[in-house]
Amino acid sequence: MKGPSMDGLDLKTYEGRLGAFRRIFDPENKIANDVISLRPELVEYGEDDTLIVRFHPQEWQLNGIGYVQGGFLAAFIDVVCGPMAAVYAENRTAGSLDMQMNYLRPVTMKDSEFLVKAQVVNDTRRTTHIRAELIKQNGKVAVTASTNVMKDEPEK
Repeated sequence: MKGPSMDGLDLKTYEGRLGAFRRIFDPENKIANDVISLRPELVEYGEDDTLIVRFHPQEWQLNGIGYVQGGFLAAFIDVVCGPMAAVYAENRTAGSLDMQMNYLRPVTMKDSEFLVKAQVVNDTRRTTHIRAELIKQNGKVAVTASTNVMKDEPEK
């Protein structure tokens, strides 16, 4: 499924990127099965290029000991960093080069919601480096991550 149109948005500006994130995380836009199934909710996009998205764990994401499985925690972060990289690529295709995850504490169903906070650290013509944290309701960081994303060449 293709993402929502970014027509009319200047993705080089804060206002344009904010508009893009509003479109991407609008629950009416069925942009991709991974995004739909994880149910992201846009909380905030700051002028410091920090994007904050809320998630709610679901029973089907739990492993055998009652923790949200680490792969799903990575997916929550990827569902924030991926669109962020695409917006910074000015809606060109952008693919992950790597993602470093650090699991610090478990997430359970008792954590009825958590936030993923991501920020662009470096953005060049060909790559974007993003740092992210998954923050539990109690304010404690459960996961830290960093990712590097390669942008496709612009069409000529």
